[in-house]
Amino acid sequence: MSLPRSSQPSLFRGLPQLPRPRCLRSLLLSAAAALLLLAPSTQAVPAGLSLHGMTYTIEDIYSGVVEIETGSFIAVVNKEHKDAVLEEMDVKFGWKPKKKFSRMAMFAGEMNQEQVLWLLQHEDVQSLENDGKVRA
Repeated sequence: MSLPRSSQPSLFRGLPQLPRPRCLRSLLLSAAAALLLLAPSTQAVPAGLSLHGMTYTIEDIYSGVVEIETGSFIAVVNKEHKDAVLEEMDVKFGWKPKKKFSRMAMFAGEMNQEQVLWLLQHEDVQSLENDGKVRA
């Protein structure tokens, strides 16, 4: 539905008016739904292991693109599940962290490739990286 020519702003007089798409609402709803589907879940596994500034996926580790040597790693987990993750690691591996950050949802310690892979597949782990030296 277009406005009568006399009620169009003077800047646009004489220009043809384009019809409004009838499907605009459904198009916007579809776009919003797609964004929700693509948005990261709060219960998602990490994208991969950050190792010396590079990110390696679980597939990279399994395929041999990278081999994880035993070393010091830092894990960031969902705060409300930190103790549960540590309990699971203790039961499965007999593993305890060297450092359990009291005010942050993080812990650090010596881990091997099996433990790193297990954490990378855990839904409560947000990120995992090697604990390297900080240089200024």
